[in-house]
Amino acid sequence: MRLGWMLLSNYAEDNRGLINISGAGWDTIEARAPIVGAPGVPDDQQPKALIQGFLVMRLLFHPTETGRDLAFTVIIIDADGNEVAKASGQAHIAKIADLPPGWLQGVNMIVPLGGIPLPKFGHYSVVVLADNQHVGDLSFRVLKKY
Repeated sequence: MRLGWMLLSNYAEDNRGLINISGAGWDTIEARAPIVGAPGVPDDQQPKALIQGFLVMRLLFHPTETGRDLAFTVIIIDADGNEVAKASGQAHIAKIADLPPGWLQGVNMIVPLGGIPLPKFGHYSVVVLADNQHVGDLSFRVLKKY
């Protein structure tokens, strides 16, 4: 198994294997105003931005790796390596019959990231694990827009 590609987008949907993507390839969130948070939480601890989008990726599998369940985890970490958010799930990797010899089977994955609070300005990474193995990282940043 290996990562074919991965990107962040404003919107994505899988239509029977064809991914429809809008606003793809962003790497910067510009926070224009303070986020109003929970009552009683000090201003310096309020989130600086929210992610509004999707992680879209394509994993490639050798035919011998198909016909099984795949456990995956998506983790968002800040520049200091602190975990900001984490989501886990499972997907069944069905074997596609009649693929040409040597052909890797592609599997599309779309992970909604909407509403995840980001605690500070700066750099973040989206880390993807499949069966507890690192598959790839994708960096983005949060900038204060004046």
